[in-house]
Amino acid sequence: TADYSSSFEIGDSKNALTLLKLYKDWDNNTMNNSKDYFADQDTMIFSNGTMFAGSRDSLLAMINHARGQMATIVDSVHAWVPLRSKDKDEEWVLLWTREISTDAKGNKTAKELQETWRFDKNGKINLVYQYEQQPPKMPPAPATKK
Repeated sequence: TADYSSSFEIGDSKNALTLLKLYKDWDNNTMNNSKDYFADQDTMIFSNGTMFAGSRDSLLAMINHARGQMATIVDSVHAWVPLRSKDKDEEWVLLWTREISTDAKGNKTAKELQETWRFDKNGKINLVYQYEQQPPKMPPAPATKK
């Protein structure tokens, strides 16, 4: 038996659309445009082990600071799945993306992200879990015989 829930169905696709808009704002460094997507109180658990729990305004300040450290960010969304837990009556969206960021010195970093976003009864984001892995590295091609 699952600790949380094993009773899911496809959820509201408008929540996935919300995240696609939010990702565009993240990439464009215009996160204040996404302020209204978040609940008054939010929790975010990041892939590096840090956690945020607090007000929407504090969250936006932290997000804008983090995004301001990067020159560019490009997210390529691989897939998303809106879900609703029937027994908890909660809306979730699972999202997979590759993020390529460039810092102020021109150093590029790529990472694969899997994120789980929960939406409250008002359609606002109130909880995020983020998981990360480095993109797979292809082995070198074998030498060919001449």
